[in-house]
Amino acid sequence: MTHSEEESTALLLLSQLTVSPFSQPQNTLSALKRLKHELIGHEQKKELFVRLGIVPPLVRILEGSGNADEVWSNARLEAGIAVGSLAYGITPSRYTFR
Repeated sequence: MTHSEEESTALLLLSQLTVSPFSQPQNTLSALKRLKHELIGHEQKKELFVRLGIVPPLVRILEGSGNADEVWSNARLEAGIAVGSLAYGITPSRYTFR
């Protein structure tokens, strides 16, 4: 996958998780699963996603309240795994959080 393809994929997932994650829970869950697979084991992709702003949408999903159904429980689990992967895989000396 070229850098531009990676960035296009990242922007698509970011838009799916930013625009209206709470109105389409199944789509959000699918996007989170894809995000997880994009991140795990890929430090450069992690840096790309962080640079593009993936952290705030993940935090909003983790903070999501009032909906305790199975889809949202799974979505919060996937968001937590993604955050954990980001935290584990980005070398602090290579990236500065703002």
